[in-house]
Amino acid sequence: MRLPGLLLALLAGAAGAAPAPSEPPNKKDLAYRFFEAAERCYAKRDLACALEQTRKALITDRDMLLAEVLLGKVLLEGGNAAGAEAAVERALSHGVAMEDLADTLCRAQLLLGKHSQLLADARLNPSRLRGKVRTQVLLARAQAQAELGQPQAALAELTQLRADEPDHVAALLAEAPLRLKLGQPREAEAAVARALRLAPDDAEARLAQAQLLQAQGAPAPARLAALQAVLAVDPKHLEARLLQAQLWLQQDAWGELRAALPKLAADHGNDPRVAYLQALEAGQRGDRNAMVAALRRVTAQIDPQPDAQLRLKPSMLLLAGMAHFALGESEPARSYLERYRSSQGGSVGAQLLAQLYLSQRQTAAGIAALEASLAQHPGQVQTLEMLGQARLAAGQADQAVALMREALRSQESPGFYATLGQALKRQGQPQAAIQAFQAALKQDPQRTDAALGLAQALAESGGPTGAQRASAVLAEQLKRQPRQAAVRLQLARHLLDAGQAAAVPPLVEEGLRLDPDLHAARLVLAEAERRLGRTDAALARLGAMVKADQLPVDACLALSALEEARDRPADAQAWLERALAKAGPQELRPQAAMVEFLLRQRRPGEARGAARSLLAAAPDHVGALMLSARAALASGDAAGARAPLVQAGRLADGDILTLVAVGRLQMAAGDAAAARMSFDKALQLQPAQPALQRLGVEAALLAGDAAEAEARARRLLEQQPKSGLGYSLLGQAALARRQTAAAIDAFTQAQRLAPSTENLLRLYAAQVGQVAPARNLALLEQWLAQRPDDSLVRNTLAESLVAQGRWADARRHYERLLQQTGANAVRNNLAEVLLQMKDPGALPMALEALRREPGNPSIIDTAGWAHAAQGQHEKALPLLREARLRQPGSGVIRYHLGSVLAALGRRDEARQELTAALADPQAVFDRPAAQALLDKLAAAR
Repeated sequence: MRLPGLLLALLAGAAGAAPAPSEPPNKKDLAYRFFEAAERCYAKRDLACALEQTRKALITDRDMLLAEVLLGKVLLEGGNAAGAEAAVERALSHGVAMEDLADTLCRAQLLLGKHSQLLADARLNPSRLRGKVRTQVLLARAQAQAELGQPQAALAELTQLRADEPDHVAALLAEAPLRLKLGQPREAEAAVARALRLAPDDAEARLAQAQLLQAQGAPAPARLAALQAVLAVDPKHLEARLLQAQLWLQQDAWGELRAALPKLAADHGNDPRVAYLQALEAGQRGDRNAMVAALRRVTAQIDPQPDAQLRLKPSMLLLAGMAHFALGESEPARSYLERYRSSQGGSVGAQLLAQLYLSQRQTAAGIAALEASLAQHPGQVQTLEMLGQARLAAGQADQAVALMREALRSQESPGFYATLGQALKRQGQPQAAIQAFQAALKQDPQRTDAALGLAQALAESGGPTGAQRASAVLAEQLKRQPRQAAVRLQLARHLLDAGQAAAVPPLVEEGLRLDPDLHAARLVLAEAERRLGRTDAALARLGAMVKADQLPVDACLALSALEEARDRPADAQAWLERALAKAGPQELRPQAAMVEFLLRQRRPGEARGAARSLLAAAPDHVGALMLSARAALASGDAAGARAPLVQAGRLADGDILTLVAVGRLQMAAGDAAAARMSFDKALQLQPAQPALQRLGVEAALLAGDAAEAEARARRLLEQQPKSGLGYSLLGQAALARRQTAAAIDAFTQAQRLAPSTENLLRLYAAQVGQVAPARNLALLEQWLAQRPDDSLVRNTLAESLVAQGRWADARRHYERLLQQTGANAVRNNLAEVLLQMKDPGALPMALEALRREPGNPSIIDTAGWAHAAQGQHEKALPLLREARLRQPGSGVIRYHLGSVLAALGRRDEARQELTAALADPQAVFDRPAAQALLDKLAAAR
């Protein structure tokens, strides 16, 4: 499958000579055989065998998504819900369709207590699903709603299911307890009765009957008889046996309980309720050692469970609290028994509580605590200053500015000025920020945060003068406070940025003599060594820090950056993973660094998974929201990027740099309305900024408002009559209004005033269909004659030649482009051209592309189709199956897969794939051939 020109543009500039083509590794075939063996084992319900064979497949080929999908099912059946969820997310991140994974994901999340996540997951929206998958998801959603204490919402889910399948037994059984909670006993009885009529020998239907009798207060003998009816069908049924034990305890029937416990423990020894029954029985016998051992089993089984999971199991909280209490462990007992007690009532300790929240990046909670304190004690200086800092931490620079200015009207405070300076700097008002920091230092020369802020603002003002003034401020501050580590380190970093690395070691070593525990200085010293070319010394210093547990997270991150700079991505990732392992639960930097690293390595699926973890840890963090959006966009999910960007835009209100970054991402996500809002907010802060005016025009165009785009472009031209940018924007607006001639004139003028690749390509695109193809191609060829290294223009020329079927000419330009950029996308497209030319070199070219990007579905498809072109259908099949799994919506891939399946005699599967391929109106492939093959297969039935 061909890769789009935009991707080539992004990849342009990638370097590296291609190694000699090689034959496909045997590991792919071996992995596929392991997978087929795993499928056979799973069909026989031999989970141990299935798990072993699936893991062998993944060890042999870690990118085999067929095995990843099966692994999720096997792990879930074996009780490893976390592992199953991880396997599902890995498969989803690589593009596997939700229909293949929904049931596994839902059941895993329920077991993990991720009920809210399940309900909020747009991928599991029932309106997007059909058939059995929809039924499974609706049942899971009903269970989640019920366990969240929302019976009406749960019934609504079941109503949808019953509309599809009125006699669905599981839905009827799920309905009964909900009706009881809502005080509708007759409806509950009717649901259970109907389930029993439909499935009289179903153990769950019989259990529902027993639970109904219990809810109705039926006599103990009737309830015991109903439970016996359950056990007659399923002797090991846990819930029935626990209800039975509960009845025996109510009746002081210790003999019956004692007789049943050994078998119950043998069958369900890992359930803490069984262990608690054993503790009660041992206590009744007076065997304290056995009782303590059983209670320890209870706590050992509950304590490791995630809080999100336990919140949905109040009985488990109670059970653990009682077990810890009985063991004399008051602190954990109180933690469990008072889990939901309020910890922030009134204003007592509000500042300390807010500090705790802010240190854990729970900014919303910190702001709420501080505002509650101020409501009772207005005008508290420290609380106001902390609230300003909290607003900044939440990305709310404009609120921080307003708060500090209001506070300064009441009283002077260097802290207010320092916080105001930080907020103004975030708003993109550097001169006003400098004045605020100077006012803070005038009132309190020892104010370190003001000195640091002033130095940073001066450095960012640009030019050598700003850097010199920044260094002077820090040097003066260091004279006042020689032991102030933050000032010393900031001065060292300024020297590094100024290219004065040789001046850093003496400065930093002096800081270490004053304070041997100043481990951050060692990080700066390692960076200075790296810049001085002493890489081995930097590696040794950072490695020693990790070994000595001195800022190990920071040292691991620095080691990762160093290894990535040395083009050793595997080592870089290993250090990031060590940083994650060493980080605390509230430490976001390693997670953010991992997302950035994976994006730089062009591994968007993995980046998205890392971004989800980051966002789960910090749902209101602007940076986390933007990283989540970037990962979604890199994965091709524009819709998934929009919600986090809207939230980021709200939080960044008043922060011009962040607003621009958010707006750019919103444009990439196709959310024109939100992008316009972000850019307009930024323009209100800096109305005359040309770059912002350009973004405003482009956002208007994306929103389909060509008139507004044209008006903005003309305003820019009025301000700058010879602006190539203004004419370019005017041309874009004209194109949007279908005024092609005017657009060509504007782009021609833009190219005359400001010759550039961008203007040239816009002019070329506007002239397609308006001038003779040869003349238009000549425009690109003339540019390349003067600028032969312009890979974007050469790629556009190659794409245009492909569209005209000029394969030999396209081949020549792709070969030159591959030499220039080494981009794997070019390699894949060259293989596609060679396939069209029936050149046997297509296969080795495609296999080399696959070796470099084994997870790219387009490249996997090209390699599979190249095998098929040489009659190697057995080798083509696993590749095309993998490509289809990664990109199920591609008609091209499904056509290729259907053709190979037909060649192998697998007619039913071939018909299914060919039908799906032909249903894709956008897919470009040999449709007449596909239809003829489908007709032939249908006639042979």
